[in-house]
Amino acid sequence: MNARREFWVRLLAVLLFASLLFFAPYRSSTSPEWVIQVVGGGQPVPNFPVRQEWSYFGIDLAPWVDNRHTDAEGRVTFPRRVIWASLATRLLNWQGAAKPGPSVWIEACDDRSMMGELFWEGNRFAFGGPLSKTARIVIKPSLHCTFT
Repeated sequence: MNARREFWVRLLAVLLFASLLFFAPYRSSTSPEWVIQVVGGGQPVPNFPVRQEWSYFGIDLAPWVDNRHTDAEGRVTFPRRVIWASLATRLLNWQGAAKPGPSVWIEACDDRSMMGELFWEGNRFAFGGPLSKTARIVIKPSLHCTFT
């Protein structure tokens, strides 16, 4: 093989390998595992509805939702959420998000309008980020709740 042809074959191989890296999906956390304790009046609140909404802005079209209830100790656990997306999808921001990246909203709310919430925005492209988080939500009277 002559030198010119060998150069083009090697260049094509490098470009093919780079494009595979750019377009191959890989897994990352949209949300770490959350262990939430709901507290009202200084005491854990059992059997209280809690909702988690999570999304990777710029990739997900709409947030994902999971509804659960606290246990006898006022705790609820939401598992780690992951997304598969390529570097191209993450960098090009097809959805036009103002701030691409993972985001979580956890809301505790009941039919008596007792409400508490927390927001979490993860680090963008956080390799090896935390796999679990704990938090306490203190519920207080509210004018309304968004779910029952």
